[in-house]
Amino acid sequence: AFLSLQERRAAERAALEKQKRLDEILRQSKEREAAEQFVSVTDQEMVDDIFGFLPNMVGGQEGQAPVGFEDLEGKRAVLEEVDLDDAPMMAIPEEDYDDLDEYSFNKFASMYFQGAATPTYIRQRLRQPLLYHEDENDVLGSLTVWWMILRFMGDLPEPKAQVVSRSGPAFADRSLQKEVASRQDRRLSHMVGLDQ
Repeated sequence: AFLSLQERRAAERAALEKQKRLDEILRQSKEREAAEQFVSVTDQEMVDDIFGFLPNMVGGQEGQAPVGFEDLEGKRAVLEEVDLDDAPMMAIPEEDYDDLDEYSFNKFASMYFQGAATPTYIRQRLRQPLLYHEDENDVLGSLTVWWMILRFMGDLPEPKAQVVSRSGPAFADRSLQKEVASRQDRRLSHMVGLDQ
């Protein structure tokens, strides 16, 4: 049970060497794991790893690119990142600079709007267009556009369809009224409300 001094020292040395080898193996495995973690993976490789199960598609179609576009498949341009804060500002030459302070909607309205029209939004039909038009079709068109804006904004209700009943002795008179009303509904001036 008792070992000699030399045997004990030899056993201690063997245990120390064994421990050093185990420590060396453990250190090497940790270095290997750390190296595997820090292997640089490009964005493209990461995307390929994640979406590798998807088929290669070009322009929504599988297979090769169309003739003339093959060179675009392999090339991936890496664009240089530019910090906009570091980019120098270009001065606008005086001759190209427009002083927009002199233009305003209020000034335009006071100069060009007809009658007592103001630049404020109103929720009513216009009696006349804001701007002068020589052609009657342009006048009707501008009033129609304003009418559509009012309907879109919900300021005017949708027009109601005229209903004619088919019962009673005055059916012939009502059908004539219906025909006239349908013709009248097709007229642009009736749609805009100029008949009222």
